[in-house]
Amino acid sequence: MSVMTDITAEDIALSLLRECFADADNKISFPVDPTEVASYLGIDMFVANHAYNVLGVIAREGDKTRITLSGKADLKTKRVLAAELIGSFFLHERGEDFGHVIREQARATETRKYMRRFAMTFLLPGSAVRKLWGEGHSIRKMARIFGVRMDIMEMRLIDLNLI
Repeated sequence: MSVMTDITAEDIALSLLRECFADADNKISFPVDPTEVASYLGIDMFVANHAYNVLGVIAREGDKTRITLSGKADLKTKRVLAAELIGSFFLHERGEDFGHVIREQARATETRKYMRRFAMTFLLPGSAVRKLWGEGHSIRKMARIFGVRMDIMEMRLIDLNLI
């Protein structure tokens, strides 16, 4: 049974950022590492050879939650996939067995949209993106700072109505 609460994907992502990455002055250095958050949440993360169109999988069985990412994906893609799959972790009751697969060219379900909102907020928090964009940084430079592909950076700027 999926749990959609009043707490948004963005709220959860920002809370995890502060818990896991904020320094004493409440500043966060980018890029952030989704594997650190997975570890913090007790999620094991692996790289595996999946079927031809599977990019990532999260599954919980009993008290074990595991994420596997496609070995064929580049590092920046793996970071986004890991963040999305961590987002799906929050859609389910603790202790409930579940699984989710991210496939190439998959349609955008409500679950996937939630996962994407979580990932974008986690990897590219709006306040940090707005600040750097306002300082005149290029899309290329911002993509390097946040550790994402340029197309992902551009999508986030569009989401935030900055371009």
